Amino acid sequence: MRIDGYTIEADPDFPIEERFNVLVPLNYNVGNDGRLKIYCYESTLALAEEFARKWAKNCFDDACFDWIYDRFEPIIASWGYETDIRRKYIWLHNLEVKDEADIDLSLIRGDSRMLINPREIRNKTTFDFDMLALEQLRYSASVIDGAVVSIAAENMRFDEKTTEIGCETHPRYRGMGLAASNIAMLSRELLLTNDTVQYNCTCKNEKSRLLAERVGFSEVGRSYYLTCYLK
Repeated sequence: MRIDGYTIEADPDFPIEERFNVLVPLNYNVGNDGRLKIYCYESTLALAEEFARKWAKNCFDDACFDWIYDRFEPIIASWGYETDIRRKYIWLHNLEVKDEADIDLSLIRGDSRMLINPREIRNKTTFDFDMLALEQLRYSASVIDGAVVSIAAENMRFDEKTTEIGCETHPRYRGMGLAASNIAMLSRELLLTNDTVQYNCTCKNEKSRLLAERVGFSEVGRSYYLTCYLK
């Protein structure tokens, strides 16, 4: 469906019926080409259409986010969910890398490695190694004094050619270039089998955006998610 040149895609409401802990009844992104792409549930399609007509040109303004929360709140409450008010004004920078030649491989340190059997190594990050193994997600980590202190890992695969990554470094080990090293190493590895590696960070985290750009990622757009949780 297209409204004034913008695309809206609606999915069935199956998560609502199954009572997932987290729902995203509206999310959208605007690429560098200015095109707005909106994703919603079938039951929120009318609201998504209204949003497109009213806010297509200003969809990252605080007034737009206020409108979204006000208009979506009643239907979200009827499902037994509530919005995450802490994320009301938070949108994401969307960055990508598509070619190994764009990655600054000089950032890779000797203590970064692609881990195979991490259960034998202490973990000082909050990443769940068991979940990563279960989902067969790849990751690069810095091992110092016998412990993982920094990691970059796949978050999700959007399709067989696009994957998203995230990173974390234990506070004691920040400022040493570990995150940049692991992002560079992991991105190089992922581009062997993927066309695109994505990195997303919030508008409140300028350091994270600069980190991704330092490695070689380029911003391709912005996105917003209306997140709500089961009461």
